[in-house]
Formats: sequence, C-alpha cells, structure tokens
Amino acid sequence: MADSSSGRTLLSFWWIFCIIMMATYSGNLIAFLTVTKDKLPFTDLSGLVAQDKYQWGIQGGAIFEQILKVK
Repeated sequence: MADSSSGRTLLSFWWIFCIIMMATYSGNLIAFLTVTKDKLPFTDLSGLVAQDKYQWGIQGGAIFEQILKVK
C-alpha cells in the first residue's frame, strides 16, 4: 500500500477503473450470450412480401401513411 496520499489516490482510481472495466465486460458478455441472432427468411422487399412468417405494415398516423395515401 502506498504511503503518500497521491499514491493512494492513484491506486484508488486504478481499482475503480478495473472494477468499471470488469463490470462492462461482464455485462457485454452476458448480453452477447443471451441474445440469439435470428436469420431473417428474406433479404429484400419482394422476399418480405412473399413470406408469411412476419407481419408487416406501417404505423398509423405516421408520415408514411400520408405519403402512401397521396400516391
């Protein structure tokens, strides 16, 4: 253990940095291992229209609704 206050301060910041890095790494690792990466059954818009697994549409009241009504 350091005898000077500056040494203790530096050592304290080092421990805090290590704890933050360990918590960040652990959180990212847990998130990576728990989330599954699903492969979508389509790659473009025509594939989206042709498939029946996912429902698709636009949110009501959005600007896209107004654009599609006009055209």
